[in-house]
Amino acid sequence: MAASSSIFVMMIFLFIATLSVTPGLGISSDQELPPDPSPEYRKHLYECAQKISEDYGDEVFYSTFFNNVTVSNVCCVQLQHLGKSCHDDLVKFLLEAPELGSKVSEISTRSEKIWDKCVLVAKSGSSAPQPSASIIED
Repeated sequence: MAASSSIFVMMIFLFIATLSVTPGLGISSDQELPPDPSPEYRKHLYECAQKISEDYGDEVFYSTFFNNVTVSNVCCVQLQHLGKSCHDDLVKFLLEAPELGSKVSEISTRSEKIWDKCVLVAKSGSSAPQPSASIIED
C-alpha cells in the first residue's frame, strides 16, 4: 500500500508541474508558482495519501478536478477513512496552482459535494462495489 500511496503523492506533484508547462495552461512570466510545501506539510500530505488506495485516490481526484469520474460507494468508504481534514488539505494544496484560479470555486464546491455524498454513503453502510449515481448535476 505504501508504494501506491507514493504514486498518488507523486501524481499530485506531477499534476501541478504539468499545469505549469502545458501551453495554454502554463504560467505567464508575471505569475509565480505556488511555494513548495514545507517538509512537514509534504510529510502530512504523504501520510494523508497513504490512507487511500491509488485507484480510489484517482477516482476522487478525477471527480473533483475534472468531473469526469463518478466516485463509487466503496471509494466513499475509503474517502471517509482518509478523513475530512486530509481530503481538504490535499484539495487545498492542488488548488494553489495558479492555473486553476478561475476554477477554484467550482472545484471547491465539487469537493464538498463529493465529501457530503460520501458521508451519506458511509452512514448508510452502502459500500457495494457498483458505481453510485452521479455526484454533480450539471
